[in-house]
Amino acid sequence: MQKLLAEYIENSPSIAYVVDPESGMIVDANVAAVKLWGVDPAKMSGIKLSDIETSMQGQLESYAGHVRDKGQFRYETCHRIKGGEKRSVEVNSSGFVQDGRHLIFSIAHDVTGAEQMESELRRAYDNLERAMDERTAGLAMANARLNSEIAERSQVQEALQQSQELLRELVEHQERIREDERKRIAREIHDELGQHLLVLRIDVSLLKNRKNNAHPMLEERVDAILQHIDSTMRSVRAIINNLRPAVLDLGLTASLEWQAKDFQSHNKIACEFTSQEENMELDDDRATVLFRVLQEALTNVVRHAHATEVKIDLDRRDGHLIMRVADNGVGMPKVRNRKMKSYGLAGIRERIGMLGGEFMINTSSDGTSLTFSIPL
Repeated sequence: MQKLLAEYIENSPSIAYVVDPESGMIVDANVAAVKLWGVDPAKMSGIKLSDIETSMQGQLESYAGHVRDKGQFRYETCHRIKGGEKRSVEVNSSGFVQDGRHLIFSIAHDVTGAEQMESELRRAYDNLERAMDERTAGLAMANARLNSEIAERSQVQEALQQSQELLRELVEHQERIREDERKRIAREIHDELGQHLLVLRIDVSLLKNRKNNAHPMLEERVDAILQHIDSTMRSVRAIINNLRPAVLDLGLTASLEWQAKDFQSHNKIACEFTSQEENMELDDDRATVLFRVLQEALTNVVRHAHATEVKIDLDRRDGHLIMRVADNGVGMPKVRNRKMKSYGLAGIRERIGMLGGEFMINTSSDGTSLTFSIPL
């Protein structure tokens, strides 16, 4: 199984490599890494991590310390590839010991394309918003001077409405692609890496039971390997859950109740979920949107509300599904409430708007409540 896992890593499309933190040398790398970096495999042992990752100049000791203290370390950097070009990558590193040497194993994913797409979408959004502001200002001045230009203003308003609708469709399309990609990645991680790790753990457990404590040092080493496998399996489960929570398959009510309990457990904030709909049947798109919306609302409570209690209520009313999230925090400043643009609350409004729903905010010094309504 170890050979199978090694072959999987060697032939994986992800960039994988092993670094000696004392020397800063790359001691091993898979095919994808060698191909991306454009180096001679025979000379790999003479390459330093700082030759590949520009951010590692003088930072190796700090990097190794993070991995040693946390067990795992995640960061973003740039890899210098063949021809001198730089590619943005997301790196996940973890430490392990081999033959008495402390080494660092890293898996890097090329996110250059995603960053470029995000930059282009952000630039397009900014350009559209700027054009909208300029057009609105021009229309206001023209309307003040000449009443005869009312017809022209109406045409511009129609064009503006079409632009907003186009932008909404673009956001909706992007969101669907993102959720589909999360499902795909979560499924592949579960089917491939998760199964391999499970089989590896079973094999190591069988090895431990067969050696009859004949070699104490070997027993200690096998226990360490089992702990490392268990830690890796927990990390894999956490990654899968962040990408696509399996609880969504149990239904909307169960998934929201689970999220409330998980929020309370992780943040030590009392969180109560109530619903009259125990077996709510909802299509996957709507259930996913409501799950993500609640996720964002609870994140805002942690970041801004300073609350000690959160109440979540799910109900059906007049052909609509109503979800209300209320906290006893400090409330929301009026300025921030009015200026919802491209951040958390604006993201919530866009998600609900994609379903033809409504999003309302009530806030005071006694707390804030968010109400979401979508047609069934």
